Amino acid sequence: MKNIKIISGSYKIRGNDVDLQGMVFPLVEEFKVGARGGYVTVDGSAVAGFPDRNIKIMCDSADAYEANAGKAPKAQLQETDEQTIQRMRDRFDM
Repeated sequence: MKNIKIISGSYKIRGNDVDLQGMVFPLVEEFKVGARGGYVTVDGSAVAGFPDRNIKIMCDSADAYEANAGKAPKAQLQETDEQTIQRMRDRFDM
């Protein structure tokens, strides 16, 4: 799967359009035009903070992203139980 870098595009999170300029995602499907405009389908699970499924990024044309943009950022590493307990102790002064 090749990665793309978004030049101009947005994704609706909780009803708000979020600008994704500069973000890198694994490409699932090339640019298409649907009923609500143009979009590109990417794998959201590769970037922290996005759903663990394919998502559609709204964009004006195929020029709104660059192909072969390098590696997608990896999701945040899982905390161990000890790290979670320590983080909670620090946060709540236990």
